[in-house]
Amino acid sequence: MSHSRATGAAEPTHVVPFFLHAIVILVGVSITLRLTVNNVAPVIPVIRESLGLSEAEAGWLGSLPLLVFGIFAFATPAVVRRFGAPLTIVILLVIVAAGTAVRFIPTTLALMGGTILLSIGVGMGNAVVPVAIRTFYPRRATAYMGWFSVGLNVGASLGAAATVPLMQQWGLSWNAAISVWVVVIVAVLVWWLIGWGLAKKRDSAMFRRQENASVAGVGAMFREPTLLAIAAHMGVQSAMFFAIMTWGPTWFQVAGASDAESGAILGAYALAAIPGALFGPKLLEFTRWRTVLVGYGIVFIPAVVTMGFFGFGNGILGWAATLVAGVCAGAHLAMSLALIAGYPDLTKVAGLSALANGVGFLLASIWPVGLGAVAEQLGGWEVPIISVALMPIVTLGITFAINQKFQAEREALAQSLPHL
Repeated sequence: MSHSRATGAAEPTHVVPFFLHAIVILVGVSITLRLTVNNVAPVIPVIRESLGLSEAEAGWLGSLPLLVFGIFAFATPAVVRRFGAPLTIVILLVIVAAGTAVRFIPTTLALMGGTILLSIGVGMGNAVVPVAIRTFYPRRATAYMGWFSVGLNVGASLGAAATVPLMQQWGLSWNAAISVWVVVIVAVLVWWLIGWGLAKKRDSAMFRRQENASVAGVGAMFREPTLLAIAAHMGVQSAMFFAIMTWGPTWFQVAGASDAESGAILGAYALAAIPGALFGPKLLEFTRWRTVLVGYGIVFIPAVVTMGFFGFGNGILGWAATLVAGVCAGAHLAMSLALIAGYPDLTKVAGLSALANGVGFLLASIWPVGLGAVAEQLGGWEVPIISVALMPIVTLGITFAINQKFQAEREALAQSLPHL
């Protein structure tokens, strides 16, 4: 007892306000990583008419960010090694803000150029935030990755839902509606700088410049099957999620839903991912992660089949299936991120995060296109829907292929986490 008191007496008395805690600001950063990505889709018809874009050119507005995410995620370890995680976050927020501001110019060049620029920052952010969480909160990384996932889903939902109201109720033009979020991004940047400055002033180890010479790059990841398996795990879940986000409304309409109803269903699916993102990592704290993923697959497969084939047509059944599938999707993303952030060797977390995000977004950019081609070739959506529903089996196969040594280390780390 005396030792505890002595230790407590030696602890610093300064307390950083809650709203300046790193994890709180990182959730704000995660929101900005989706705000400006998902806000274009609802106004693509308006943009096409305004700029005279073809369908193919407009289609790039959806696929281009995913491609850029994947490519620039691979560069993240080098940036972290050079600048450290805190300063890398500053850099990416500046890039995202600049790209968002450029899109205010109502030209095709500015729209595409701004989209590429902000996507570079977002691609870096997708990879570096898990590294920051793992570095700042090594004992709580699994649980806090759930909050990072929540921020991503909140940003995606807010960006998609607010664009049209900004135009209709505030009278903004399409270019102003998609670029107004630069105010939020700059606010988060200032928020991060204040928190970083206060922590440095109070000599908090959390925001000190990290020694990053030992940070492994992406190339080193290819020499370890375990790390490749985790990256594949992230890739499959990303492809699955974006396949539903891309083609879900079409499936619902084939099942008898109207345009408005299909949009509502997709919105419910995205919102249901939020509680799933919080619940998924908590499961990893209380039980074996393989068991969790087996249960996830058992629940998710019939939910996607029901949602895909029956959609809104079966009323309560369709809605229930959509909500269950959304919860599972959110939990799946959070668990994939938790596997990255919770990897025992901190020197490999940056490279693993970059590899997993790179593979994930590259697959997410091409998988929906492939599904569309298959549906067109076969004249129906039955095979694509079933293939998406069965993708958790692929994830489970990858999970069980991961070696026993990693499993033991991962479960030991998970059990050491405090219950939040």
